[in-house]
Amino acid sequence: MKKKALLIGCNYPGTNAELNGCVNDVRRMYKCLTEQFKFVDKDITIMVDTDKRYIQPTGVNIKKVLARLIEEVQPGDVLFLHYSGHGTQVPCERTDEEDDDFDEAIVPCDLNLLTVNMNLIDNEKEQITGTRTRDVFSGNTKDFSFNLLSIKYSGQKDEEEEKEKCLPTSFKSKSMSVDTLTELLSQKIGHEVKPGLIRTSLFELFGDDASSSVKVFLDLVNVKLSSNKVGQGSGSLKVEFVSTKIDGVNPELRVPSIGISPLGQAGKKTVPDDTGVLVSGCMSNETSADANLTGDKSQAFGALSNGILTVLQQRKGSISNKELVMEVRKLLQKQGFAQHPCLYCSDEDLNRPFICEY
Repeated sequence: MKKKALLIGCNYPGTNAELNGCVNDVRRMYKCLTEQFKFVDKDITIMVDTDKRYIQPTGVNIKKVLARLIEEVQPGDVLFLHYSGHGTQVPCERTDEEDDDFDEAIVPCDLNLLTVNMNLIDNEKEQITGTRTRDVFSGNTKDFSFNLLSIKYSGQKDEEEEKEKCLPTSFKSKSMSVDTLTELLSQKIGHEVKPGLIRTSLFELFGDDASSSVKVFLDLVNVKLSSNKVGQGSGSLKVEFVSTKIDGVNPELRVPSIGISPLGQAGKKTVPDDTGVLVSGCMSNETSADANLTGDKSQAFGALSNGILTVLQQRKGSISNKELVMEVRKLLQKQGFAQHPCLYCSDEDLNRPFICEY
């Protein structure tokens, strides 16, 4: 059995969406995998956007590494993916009717969004959910903004126990708002990007390297434009604008909506359904926190990541997926966080060890 991992940390340095703890999360997770789970260094790929010595976590690079790992996997192998960075929700851009749905996505360092249709476990059962709340912390905070994964140290007793109850001196949300996303895309593309044209702008920026859902959407628009079925009412796309973008694209970059793999490639899906376990930082209507207890950026962390690492360190032995998420929830509540980590997996994986046996 081989154990391989991809660890992704996006701090978005120098932008108004900058986070502090995501790269720290990667460093700590690497240590956990090598020391506790006995992963070998050469089988761990690290992608961070604060150090050019590592592969940069762009949308294309993430897809390439995932594709390679999936291509190489053999029955019985373990693949572990850790992502710490912004998540976002992209408003649907229906061409035929109003729709209040959103596509969930993670935000690589170059903004080439990887949407939920690329999720290799999108058919897994929702085993642990939580109460619906939009609060992030249960106390006063400052330096507020949003992020996707986070947690904190817990200790033994007395002094350490009191320490773990302290709220961070600052925190950021790991949920990138649509306004922030369109602002960053506008800066990158050189003209204003409105919420209703996010996918079109992503295709303009990244072409065939864009997420499969972006290409499928543009393909659908192209079909409807050709059939003169695109409406002009409220909520529909501007025909002239979209037509211009599509007409200016190399026909070879236009990908048909049939046969798109989760990695944005034409062809068959190489990984079967019901094959993975997902631990998410919060419910879809909540946000995860990028937190700081001391004000020192080198000590910042993601609430979920820190929680998982803390529980694993305390347990000092195998722990089931269900037990891990429940223990992390208790820890986050004790620390004052209001986010509720969730677990998605098959019934068979519910009580299996997290990652693998030690």
